[in-house]
Amino acid sequence: MDKSDLVQKAKLAEQAERYDDMAAAMKAVTEGGVELSNEERNLLSVAFKNVVGARRSSWRVISSIEQKTEGNEKKQQMAREYREKIETELQDICNDVLGLLEKFLIPNASQAESKVFYLKMKGDYFRYLSEVASGESKTSKCIVCVYLASYLAIILSVVLSCLSFFCSIYLSIYQSSIYLSFVLSICLSISHLSIYLSIVLSIVLSEVCVSHTLIYLWRPAIISTLTATNRFAQICPKLMQES
Repeated sequence: MDKSDLVQKAKLAEQAERYDDMAAAMKAVTEGGVELSNEERNLLSVAFKNVVGARRSSWRVISSIEQKTEGNEKKQQMAREYREKIETELQDICNDVLGLLEKFLIPNASQAESKVFYLKMKGDYFRYLSEVASGESKTSKCIVCVYLASYLAIILSVVLSCLSFFCSIYLSIYQSSIYLSFVLSICLSISHLSIYLSIVLSIVLSEVCVSHTLIYLWRPAIISTLTATNRFAQICPKLMQES
């Protein structure tokens, strides 16, 4: 089935409120490796939001029932097992979405708006994971820290996009300013160093859970910082000559 057919299938599934089918169709579209249009991006978001939303709602209901049946061991065990089943489904879905974001969506995003959208989406799905996290507190804490770091990356992306937009307008009008390019490079470097700061903060807060944080943030941070540093190195000699 080609891309247009999959998108049409997703739209039909949305009309029928069959969100699992909708999510499966949009997952197949995403795995094609082509950047999604705004419409396709929204279809993907709606599909998985509804799929996860149903499990989150079920998880809250069963968790409440589990707490209310503390006096009855058999009923409590049944409720606990059912809650764990829902947790597993929810975690699998969240990990699928995070995998799509990491492998396809974020690397293929060419527009700043798309990158911000996907970074926010990434933060949301880490939050969903943290809501049902169980086991060692360090693991839960690590997930929350990565989620917070992702949102910091979103803020930096918005600031950087606005800065680049206004600077490009200024340069296109005045054609001049090597000084403005110099300032822009400084801002780029500071922004990307802030991403490193968010990583360090996440590691400190999560104590020893380094792997989760680094897996999702080290590559874009390093690449972006090297790019900004290279641009800074190119502009410095020109600035010295003008001085």
